[in-house]
Amino acid sequence: MRKVNVVGGPGSGKTSFSKQVANTLGVEFLELDAVNWQKNWKSLEVAKFVERIESFLDDNPSGWVIDGSYKHVIGSVVVDAADTIVFLRIPLIISVPRVARRSFQRIVSKQLLWGTNRESIKGALNLLWWTIKFHRRRIRKMKEIAKELETKDTVYKEFRSNRQARKWLYNDAK
Repeated sequence: MRKVNVVGGPGSGKTSFSKQVANTLGVEFLELDAVNWQKNWKSLEVAKFVERIESFLDDNPSGWVIDGSYKHVIGSVVVDAADTIVFLRIPLIISVPRVARRSFQRIVSKQLLWGTNRESIKGALNLLWWTIKFHRRRIRKMKEIAKELETKDTVYKEFRSNRQARKWLYNDAK
């Protein structure tokens, strides 16, 4: 395990877990949200997005951890390059309060996100709605990806809690 893609919905713990994996493996970490979100919440042009990801992959041939999917935008670039896919399938009863808490903290503190953006009440409500609305769809999509990976050498792991994921990382993944 040297090239890991960690996916999951908002509030699943992707970024925290991805950083733990990268630290454990001693490899570079890339958060796709940080690449995608430009000033005033504009998405990076798709060709540039793919170019930046491919550049990161080329610059780190011995290993990396990528947080996020964006498969609906960039296709299979990350999935095809990964040797391990980790899906944090955290229940809504856990992820929704996390998203609400995190958004509230960001709004109150006026925290800068990805260098140029601040979360707003409207943005937080949209994120909560998106988290709930696409939860089942995300699970279906990940099942499709898992099925596709059966014919490849890519390891697919799915965890329903962050504790399970950490236990795997520190006991079994190395």
